Amino acid sequence: MAKTQPPVCVGITGDICISCKQTVYDTKCGDPEAPATAPLYDLSCHSSDEFQCCNCLTKAWFNSAGDAVPCPWKFCRRDAGFAQLPNIHTINVDQELVEKTELLRLDKKTAENLIGIDAGDARVFLTQVYNFFEDHVLDPTALGGLPGQVTEALENSAIASLASNPFFQGLYNHFPWDDMSPRKYMLTPMELERDLLKILEQRLRNHVMENYGVALSSIGMCLDTEDGLKAATEMAKEQFVPVTTIYENWRSIVQTLVSVLCWRHLERLAGAEDESDTD
Repeated sequence: MAKTQPPVCVGITGDICISCKQTVYDTKCGDPEAPATAPLYDLSCHSSDEFQCCNCLTKAWFNSAGDAVPCPWKFCRRDAGFAQLPNIHTINVDQELVEKTELLRLDKKTAENLIGIDAGDARVFLTQVYNFFEDHVLDPTALGGLPGQVTEALENSAIASLASNPFFQGLYNHFPWDDMSPRKYMLTPMELERDLLKILEQRLRNHVMENYGVALSSIGMCLDTEDGLKAATEMAKEQFVPVTTIYENWRSIVQTLVSVLCWRHLERLAGAEDESDTD
């Protein structure tokens, strides 16, 4: 058999995805001839003029045991031929990468399509994104952590700073890395951002109650009901500058993390561009 050639991304062309079509036939739900709304790829792992969409490729990666992306067509299932991702520890989250990936989260076509996330990648990128922001704000308390003079006295101040930050730990533990937990995740960037912001809101509420609960109660805020706690947290965002700062910084961290994880997945499905697709 001839060596598999790199996949070619042909974009959204109005053609169907053969795997989506098969799914419609199998589930008897939908229009089997509906054109794909996600970018399409031309794969050489099998002889066919049909295309596969990025969502089906993402599902195939998610359901596979390894890191390679298999062909989603049920009559093939061979390695689709995508290049291996570079080791994540060779990647540095810096200003250039942050700016490069920022628009991905805002791009509608990208935000509404599935991405695959490796839990280990997510943890490494979260740590790097946190360090990137900490280097800019130069104050761990602005990220909800302990003052630098407290953690500096410890044996490993960097690890201590992360371990003592409830916001970081909340997001970090969202991507468990153990034998009892899934290693891979699959969802849209919009869903990922929504889930991480929910964690941020819960951690912020805890922070507000611990540090400003008495002050909020003294001005008549009800802290005994879910609606009251929500209203008190929103008021704290408006009235207390440290709370506003922590929230805005962590919202930016969440959005940057989503952008970087989105970029990582797009690199996983990086195929050659269709040279015939020219203006």
